[in-house]
Amino acid sequence: MTSQPFGRKRWPQTPAVGECIGSTFVPAGCETGEMEIYDVMRTTFAARDFTDDEVTDEVLYRIFDNARFAASGGNRQGHKVIVVRDPARKKRLGELCIPAMRVAAAQVAAGEVYWQSYSPSSVNIEEAMADESLK
Repeated sequence: MTSQPFGRKRWPQTPAVGECIGSTFVPAGCETGEMEIYDVMRTTFAARDFTDDEVTDEVLYRIFDNARFAASGGNRQGHKVIVVRDPARKKRLGELCIPAMRVAAAQVAAGEVYWQSYSPSSVNIEEAMADESLK
């Protein structure tokens, strides 16, 4: 593939609008096989709904293989992935996240940006972790 001018994305084949190439949905404006990077950034679909459908090992491998090329600060961010398929373990892992989510809820209620590191929180972390009313 030849290099493209900055700000352009070339699809490996000329797609039709609304067509999927692999797992990528092609938005309007890409009929020519090129589109501005800002159009990509503004029209890229971001999933917020999840299903209980099983994700195959092949799909996971492809996702992780491509994710290792994602930018990270100074390209020094290590990545470790653990795939959990057992429903009981998933449930237990979710339960282990509840105290941290309570802290985040308390920080939002206090008008803070949760999990930021540039200023101390006014929230009592231990109290927030134990507060079952925070959801």
